[in-house]
Amino acid sequence: MRNRFAIFMALTLAGCNAFQTLDPPKGDAQDLAAARSALDRGDYATATQYYLTLSPSLNDTEYTELVASQLSQSGIPVGTFASAIIESGANIGRLLTLFANELSYQASPSLRLELFHNYQRALKIHNPQAQGVMRLVTALALIAEILSEDAATPGHYTAADLVKNPAGCLGASSKSLASALVDCQGATNKKLISGQPLATPLASATDANLSGAPTLSMISAGILEIQTAISLINSHSKLTSSAASFITEFSGATIDSVDNSGNNHSSPIFLYLLLSLGVGSVS
Repeated sequence: MRNRFAIFMALTLAGCNAFQTLDPPKGDAQDLAAARSALDRGDYATATQYYLTLSPSLNDTEYTELVASQLSQSGIPVGTFASAIIESGANIGRLLTLFANELSYQASPSLRLELFHNYQRALKIHNPQAQGVMRLVTALALIAEILSEDAATPGHYTAADLVKNPAGCLGASSKSLASALVDCQGATNKKLISGQPLATPLASATDANLSGAPTLSMISAGILEIQTAISLINSHSKLTSSAASFITEFSGATIDSVDNSGNNHSSPIFLYLLLSLGVGSVS
């Protein structure tokens, strides 16, 4: 089944060549044509540079193209997104892992902020469905980047990067989870900590909220944002249905506070949910 986002993006980007046949315009129009030309040939850095020179009053199509260009520059081109959906079977946990694989080559707090800023650009799209689609993919990319900062091997994010003993953790039923808390602790010598809950939804968060060590609280905020994106899309597909199921599993799940020693081996139940839903499952 072709994914709704893949179709939307394909239609959005398919007309790039058409702009190259126009007479050379001036100002914003000239920069927009140059941006689309760069986007069409896969020069995402140049495309982004041109988009960012445009006046603040971009329209929905231009904001969508800018967001797509920035995602591509970060390591998730539209083609990668589409193929990842197919390879993951639209399973959100597996999709996050595939994204984490791609983003792990550049993973860093600075990339995290770049993806957060790209998510903020998606908020400026006026059409509800188009905004929902771009909020969904940028939120997924942000969550994946947070995970990817712990990838022991670039290009290969695994369950062992998430929890101490993946097999033991997955073997714990919901009733016996308390007896397997050690297995579901955060993996040793990793950066991901519980962190402080964000004071606001992701849509009104600041750079300070997304800076510093990667945290489960950032991931939790991203998961809540996925729920908002799905409501804006307001259309059923395999991807949105999978995302809705993924979100439901975290209903009521809490994140333990980091202890005084800065121990990052807290919130095993939250980590268990991520693991059981397919995060780290792609070999």
